[in-house]
Amino acid sequence: MPKTPLPGIAFDEAILAQGDAERGRALFINLAKAPCLTCHVVKGEMALIKDDQAKGPNLTHFASRHTFAGGLFSATPKALALWIKNAPLMKPGSIMPTFGTGQYNEAMKMTVTTGGLDDRQIADLVAYLMALK
Repeated sequence: MPKTPLPGIAFDEAILAQGDAERGRALFINLAKAPCLTCHVVKGEMALIKDDQAKGPNLTHFASRHTFAGGLFSATPKALALWIKNAPLMKPGSIMPTFGTGQYNEAMKMTVTTGGLDDRQIADLVAYLMALK
């Protein structure tokens, strides 16, 4: 398993344990709040793009993976939550946007404010993705 250290991104792990997969799925397919389906494919969900046109990885069986982000991180709920919150901080050059409210995106020189995701919403997305076997 990878030993890549996780960055010091604050995340309430108690909330992570309370993530709800159904709320996460609803958020995942809500293009206004979390435009996940503009870059990722999940078989059985609404398809905005074809698998061969996806900018991000196919997430259909995410929970069966051992790693993500090109093998840099173990596919644990905590690492995934931090990734969703601020992927560019975890892997400079990543095209995954920063979604966490209050997080600074160095590449874009901006802090996520309006429209960002709070820790509960990120926990719900994590629960959904960790259910995709």
